[in-house]
Amino acid sequence: MTSPASRAMVTASTVLFALVLLAGCISLPSKQVEPGPVECDIFHAPSDEDIRSEGFASRVERLNEQIKTAVDSETRALLLVRLTTLLMDQRNPDKDYARAARELGYYMAVTGDIGCADTARNVLGILKQSKYSGSSSKTTRLTKKVNSLNQELEQCSESFTSCNDTLRRLQEIELQMEKKRRTIR
Repeated sequence: MTSPASRAMVTASTVLFALVLLAGCISLPSKQVEPGPVECDIFHAPSDEDIRSEGFASRVERLNEQIKTAVDSETRALLLVRLTTLLMDQRNPDKDYARAARELGYYMAVTGDIGCADTARNVLGILKQSKYSGSSSKTTRLTKKVNSLNQELEQCSESFTSCNDTLRRLQEIELQMEKKRRTIR
C-alpha cells in the first residue's frame, strides 16, 4: 500500500509535468493565417486527354450517377460544380447553359454562403444572361427542325412554281382551242 505522501508526490509531479508541457506549447510559434482575399478556383475544365478518352456525354452521365449516390453534401457540391463545368465547356458539342445554371443553383443551395459563393453567383449570373444564346441540346434540335422545315418549304415552293407553270400552259392551250373553235364556226 502506498503512503499518502507518495500519492501527493505523484500528483504534484503529474501537475508539474502538465504545466511544463502547457508552457512549452504556449511558447511555440503558432501558424496564424493572415486575413486576405480568398482564392476560389472551383471550376476545372477537363483536359483534352480526358475528353478524348471518355467524351462529354459519357462523362456527364457518369457525374449524374455519382451525384445521385453521393453520401454527403460536400461531395455532392463538388460533383455539381464539375457537372456545371462540363455542361458549359466550349469544347462540348451539346452545351447546355440552362442546365448548367440549374446545377450551379443546386450547388449554391447545398453550400450556402460559404466557400466560393461569390464566384458561383457571378458565373450563375452570366449563365442566366446567356441562357438562350448558347447552343444547348434543345436549341440544336430546334435548329435541325427549322432547317428541315426550310428544305420542305423550298420543295413546296418548287412544286408551287411547277404547278403555276402547268396552269399557265393549260390556260394558253385553252385559249388556242377557243380560237380554233371560233375559226371553225
